[in-house]
Amino acid sequence: MRAYVCGRLVSAVPVLFGVSVVIFLLMKLIPGDAAQVLAGPSATREEVELIREDLGLNEPLYVQYGKWLARAVRGDLGRSIELRAPVTVMVLERFKNTAILAGASMLLAVAIGVSAGVISATRPLSLFDRLAMVGALFGNSMPTFWLGLVLILVFSLGLGLFPSNGMYDIRSGGGPVDLLHHLVLPSITLAGVSAAILARVTRSSMLEVIHREYVTTARAKGLGDRRVIWGHALKNAMLPVVTVMGVQLGYLLGGSILVETVFSWPGLGLQLFRAISSRDLPLVQGGVMLVSAIFVFLNLAIDVLYAFLDPRVRYS
Repeated sequence: MRAYVCGRLVSAVPVLFGVSVVIFLLMKLIPGDAAQVLAGPSATREEVELIREDLGLNEPLYVQYGKWLARAVRGDLGRSIELRAPVTVMVLERFKNTAILAGASMLLAVAIGVSAGVISATRPLSLFDRLAMVGALFGNSMPTFWLGLVLILVFSLGLGLFPSNGMYDIRSGGGPVDLLHHLVLPSITLAGVSAAILARVTRSSMLEVIHREYVTTARAKGLGDRRVIWGHALKNAMLPVVTVMGVQLGYLLGGSILVETVFSWPGLGLQLFRAISSRDLPLVQGGVMLVSAIFVFLNLAIDVLYAFLDPRVRYS
C-alpha cells in the first residue's frame, strides 16, 4: 500500500505540470489587456507599457511561465494585479469558505443520495422508488443557479426564513449558529445535482449486490433486513459510489462559482468570478491551480480508500 501511495504521488507531478501549462495558456487567451485595465482608460501608451514591463507581460510566454512555475513550486503564486496582495494568501483565505460550503453540501448530498438509493433498491418499482428516481432526474437536469434563485424567492423573499446572501449577518458578531443559518440555502442548491447522481448510482449498485449469494446466506442465517442491507450489502456496493463521491467533491469545490455568485458567498468561486471580470490573471491562475491540485489528490485518496472498503483489492 505504501509503495502504491508513493507511486501515485510521483505520478501526480506530471499531471500537475500539464495542468499548470494548460491553465497558463488559457489565461493568455482571455480577451483584454491586464496592464490597460490596471492603468485605467485615461492612461497613456507609455504608462501602459511601464506597467506591462513591471509585470513582465512583455516577455516571451515561456519566460513568463518559467518564472511563474518557479515561484509556484515555492508556494508563491504571485501578486494580485488589482489588489496588489499575495495571491497565495488571498486564495487560501477564500478557499476556507468554499471548503465549508462544499463540505456541508457533500454531507447533505451523501445523506440524501445514498439513503434514497438504498431505499429505492430495496423497494424497486414502489411509489418511493418512482418518486425518488423522478426527483433524481429533475435534480440532475436543473441548473444550479436556477434552483438557487427559486430558493431565494420562496424561502428568503417569500417566507423570510433564511438569509439570501453573505456568510454572516453584519449586524451580529457571527458564530456557528449564524453560519449555519446562512449555509442552508446555498448548501441545498449546491448539493442538488450531487445528491441526484449519488441516488441513481447507489440504487444501481445496490440492485446488483442484494441478489448475490452472500446476501441470501446472511438472510438464511437469521440476520435482520436492516443489518443485511446496511451492514453487508451497502459496504460491498460502495465502491462505485465512493468513486462518484470523489468526483462530486471535486465538482463542489471547483464548480461552486455560480452558487457563490448567486448567494454572494465569500468563497474562492466568487473571488475567481471577480478576478476574471477585472482581468486579474495571477489571481485566476492561482485559484484554478489550487482547485486542480486538490482534485488530483482527491482522486488519489479515493483510490487508497478502495483497499479499506474491499479487502480483495490489492495494489502492487
